[in-house]
Amino acid sequence: MSRWFSLARKEWMGLRWTMLIAALAILAADGYIAYKAPAWASNVAEESLAIGLSFIPFAGLFIASLIAGYLAMRSEWQQHTSLRLLSYPVSGTGVVLAKVAVNAAALTVLAIIAGLGTWLVARRSPIMLMTLLGAEGPFAGMEAWEIWVNVLSMVVMGLSWLVCVIAAGAFAFVVGTLVPRIAGLVSALVYAVMVYLTGLYGSLALYLSSFLPNMPFIVYSHGALGAERFVIPVIPIWPLVVASVVMILVAGRLLDKEVDA
Repeated sequence: MSRWFSLARKEWMGLRWTMLIAALAILAADGYIAYKAPAWASNVAEESLAIGLSFIPFAGLFIASLIAGYLAMRSEWQQHTSLRLLSYPVSGTGVVLAKVAVNAAALTVLAIIAGLGTWLVARRSPIMLMTLLGAEGPFAGMEAWEIWVNVLSMVVMGLSWLVCVIAAGAFAFVVGTLVPRIAGLVSALVYAVMVYLTGLYGSLALYLSSFLPNMPFIVYSHGALGAERFVIPVIPIWPLVVASVVMILVAGRLLDKEVDA
């Protein structure tokens, strides 16, 4: 296990400067938007523009998550660190898991920073703040513990999706290396097949996971008769977890075979 942590630490250290630059860029952008937000508050459209601009970092993080796993394994392949170096004698599954875990952690940290920036912009936008915290807002009538349950459910859901997407990128690259001359094309085809299978069997996976214990998401509907409470199960978590585990194990096994060969 200590060797795996050494490999994960090496991967983290390799990302630290990229993370620092991205974090500073997000903080600078959101800080400027938050500074200008009160001046834009005289116009609803301009205030909405401020909130919209604060969400731009999330679009960048979404794109980064789609390619993080592929680029991480590509770097692994180019540097040949998977070839049983004496300093990191871990299995192929361990290598893939380290790449996925560290990249997921890095993107999570950046997402937290972006989320804090968006919240700061919202706090500096009077109309948006009244909309969120007013009597008709999404938090109206909710207890503190219900808000925290929703936050926890969304965090687990987001992490599950993030790990699954990064694992898919790593899996696509490892499969692509089976045909080195057209590895990029094969990886793209693997991506396409996974998207197709998700659309084909996604509803079945969600149906099956609905029979398992699922985390709740609590919402209130405000009508003429008062507030009505609904508890919605977050059912995509289990399919995402299962898919992530399968892709990491298969990619690790393929990596082992390529190294042994």
